[in-house]
Amino acid sequence: MNHIKKLTGRDILGYLLLGLSVIMLGKSLTLCFSSDIWYDELFTVGMIEHSYGDLIAFTARDVHPPLYYCIVKILIDLCKLISVQANPVVIAKIVSVLPYFILLIYSVSFIRKRFGIFTGGIFLFCVIAMPQLSAYTVEVRMYSWALLFVTAAFFHAYGCVTTGAIGRYRHGAALVFYGLAAAYTQYFACVAVAMVYL
Repeated sequence: MNHIKKLTGRDILGYLLLGLSVIMLGKSLTLCFSSDIWYDELFTVGMIEHSYGDLIAFTARDVHPPLYYCIVKILIDLCKLISVQANPVVIAKIVSVLPYFILLIYSVSFIRKRFGIFTGGIFLFCVIAMPQLSAYTVEVRMYSWALLFVTAAFFHAYGCVTTGAIGRYRHGAALVFYGLAAAYTQYFACVAVAMVYL
């Protein structure tokens, strides 16, 4: 018997939207190879030049929590282990694009499995094609990570209420992880995750 599922028009459109999203993410990656940054991004670059202890102490006196700065610093430090010549601004911009690739994985796994490839494609396309997002994908600020953490928390909250006991524990652990990550990334993300919990 042939068990190959025939693609519907909605499936094809879902794959097309995913393809367009991947092309737009590729364009965002090309935008990373520019060293031009603005004032708020200079703040991030300045923060990551300090030790982890100082970075956490400085953020305790600032309005933004420390997790984003630690993520950027860790990845820049890892890249500098490979190549001392690594440009920290370029790496920091690439770090800002990474959450969208993680959302790509969610769209082809979590969303596709539950709602189909069309929904996965339209989800990712809507996230990537939001107005002005091409600029924000490479901005050396915490917004892309906050978006990832809040969105992933929402997905796992959905998983908590729609799966059995074993899945509920797994999704519950992910909800707590992403909720805490959002809270330690950006204060508005903390409010959004509180709404997800409610």
